[in-house]
Amino acid sequence: MKMLKRPITILILLLFSSLLFAQNTLVRGKITGNNPTINAIDLQVNHRFLDGNIDTYESNILEDGSFAFAVQINEPQTVNLLYARNNALLYLEPNDTLFVNFDADSFKFSFDFSGRSGENNAYLSSYLEKYPFELNPFKYLQYRSGPYWYRIDPDIDYAMRSKTKEAFTQQINKNRATELANLGFFVQNSPDLLTEDFKEFMRAEIYYNWAYHQLFFGDVYKGMHGIEESYFDFLKDVPLQNDQIGSHWYRTFLLAYINRIYVKQDQVTENPYATQYKIAEEQLSSKAMAFMQSELLSIAFYKKYIDTTIPIYDDFVENNAYPLFDDKAIYAYQKAMKTAVGTPAPEFVVPTENAKDLRLSDLQGKVVFLNFWATWCRPCVKKMEEMKLVQTELGNEIEFVHVSFDSDTAKWDQYITDKNYEGTHLLAPAGIHSAIAKQFEVKALPQYFIIDKEGNFAEKPLTFTIENVIASLKYANR
Repeated sequence: MKMLKRPITILILLLFSSLLFAQNTLVRGKITGNNPTINAIDLQVNHRFLDGNIDTYESNILEDGSFAFAVQINEPQTVNLLYARNNALLYLEPNDTLFVNFDADSFKFSFDFSGRSGENNAYLSSYLEKYPFELNPFKYLQYRSGPYWYRIDPDIDYAMRSKTKEAFTQQINKNRATELANLGFFVQNSPDLLTEDFKEFMRAEIYYNWAYHQLFFGDVYKGMHGIEESYFDFLKDVPLQNDQIGSHWYRTFLLAYINRIYVKQDQVTENPYATQYKIAEEQLSSKAMAFMQSELLSIAFYKKYIDTTIPIYDDFVENNAYPLFDDKAIYAYQKAMKTAVGTPAPEFVVPTENAKDLRLSDLQGKVVFLNFWATWCRPCVKKMEEMKLVQTELGNEIEFVHVSFDSDTAKWDQYITDKNYEGTHLLAPAGIHSAIAKQFEVKALPQYFIIDKEGNFAEKPLTFTIENVIASLKYANR
């Protein structure tokens, strides 16, 4: 996971806000009663469900209490506003505008919203007063079911333990019905106040909150409350497909649901996450499947199920139809395969496209960007296109070496020419079985390394962006 802090100079932001709004979601606000010793406010955008990252944006607070953010939002989701020791959930959509005013002395109860997303946030704020969401993960209780850990608010857990099965299910069924009815009534009477995405987001949050806790109750407290298998018949009516992947409760339910199917199979598998990956392929489709499979790959690599995860990683890289989830899987793989910084990179001897042998030792004294790719690997090609900008800026300072796993020499050579890919190009048609792949333990694509002037592995960025790669190469070349 990467946590990136992005400072924003507010005067420049306000001056060019019209330009920023064309590509970003704009959040502006004003604080009354602000303590002059507090001169900054943060907005945290947790998009780990997409690419494994959390971005924290920082804004100055001007003398009149004004602040502003221009943030990247790819899916409708909640974000966290952090001021002093307070925090609040806000809802944002791509290309949104939100104006937020609050009083520093009564943070949680003084919010006033306007802008395109103003009514969305007013409704969300009212909902969260009745159903508060704890943002601190360390305040949740955890229960294990197979390889999955359920998380539960302690107050809800107490209600589950202290009430009968009938009383608890009656209560959560009532809550779901009431809140869906309230949302429907609001929309019927004010059809244009809430955005369409927010309506669907709230329906997902309400419905899958219910579904997750219903499933949790049956799985964790089946012994205490004498819950029979027929209790889980409710799952037959729960829709698995939903476009609101930014909904916390929808994602949480999917993880618990796929895990339950795995546990019910009552099989001990070498890699439970690889098995769940296949279950997700059978049960889900579209964006929901892409999220679930990328999530399971990330967990599997984190848990060091490397060899048995590589085949499903290859499947994901080749077949995933939603590139937005590629980076999460690729980052997890590269982190799992990380080569120790400062250790000597292995010597290699590979023929170039001109049939001349190239050795790593031939490049001694220059920083080397060693990239493994193939023309048939979609994420690889995407990164090759991005690398054009890097090579344009650093081509005279860094040695760019691209090793392809293509087996068709003529097709590979023509592809490089047509795409105008610069740098030194090497071919390793045996792929992961080639000598250079074995030397660098490359078991899947894409993969890359940065090698310093002395021939040692250098630090590479946690995530592949043009800015990060340029910064790492410049640091290695200092």
